[in-house]
Amino acid sequence: MKKKFSINFVFGICCLLLIACDPQTHLPEPGIDEFTVVKKSSFANSFIRLDSITAEQYDHSEFTIRIKYHTSDKYYNWYGYCYDFPISQQYNKTRNAIYEKMNERHCDTSFNQYCTADFLHLFSCRYYVCFDINTIDVIGSEDFDEQHPAGTSLNDLIRFVGITPSPYIKSGYVDEYDWQTGVLNERIVESLYGQIETANSNVKYTHLVDKPLTEVLPEDLMILGGDKDVLENLYVKSWTAAFLVFTQKPTKGYKQPLIIKITAFDGKQNVKADIPVEITF
Repeated sequence: MKKKFSINFVFGICCLLLIACDPQTHLPEPGIDEFTVVKKSSFANSFIRLDSITAEQYDHSEFTIRIKYHTSDKYYNWYGYCYDFPISQQYNKTRNAIYEKMNERHCDTSFNQYCTADFLHLFSCRYYVCFDINTIDVIGSEDFDEQHPAGTSLNDLIRFVGITPSPYIKSGYVDEYDWQTGVLNERIVESLYGQIETANSNVKYTHLVDKPLTEVLPEDLMILGGDKDVLENLYVKSWTAAFLVFTQKPTKGYKQPLIIKITAFDGKQNVKADIPVEITF
């Protein structure tokens, strides 16, 4: 009897795993039980609250500025009430509402695939920073050249490089990105590629955005910086959001103090940030 029970138990677990991995399986609406197979409407699993945003010179030979996100331990997620034991149910509802708001903003509402809401899902990928940049404007604090005196925008001299799953999501989850070997011939691109959770096959869902800053659109600035899992965010709380690469040198001084003006949405409201940085050419 005991042996028969063990065989049936193992068989049942195997069936559950097969069902969980099959996005075409149609199941009844799930309950709150953590082992229930649930139908997720969004590609993103969770958003991590931003604590601060900074900028620094990345490489003296490339005239590059790195914009960095610094994250907290607070998550806005889809799995609601499970595994947040110290936090009240009402608080979870608030966090889930922010998660849903971000997904609506990204048009990420028709993913419609099944997965289990068990403990292992806490360590899955597709955790993104809860911060969508709307605009970036780089202002020189001193004269850059004859065409760019102090106080004017330098956007026409800058190339924007970042990564985002936004094109994949907005295409209806079909537009995958082909990371050719030739794409990874630059240090900053290799750095961004290293932030993608490659073990979970998210590389093909993450697109490289590489264009003049003057041509960057709001959708290029959504969901920047690759994805993480919970364990990684416990000890690595800084993400590269994007790189700003100058395409020419100044003629008025090799040290240039700048202000990066950013407008963004943080999951609750529109915000502004003025980020000081100095770059040496």
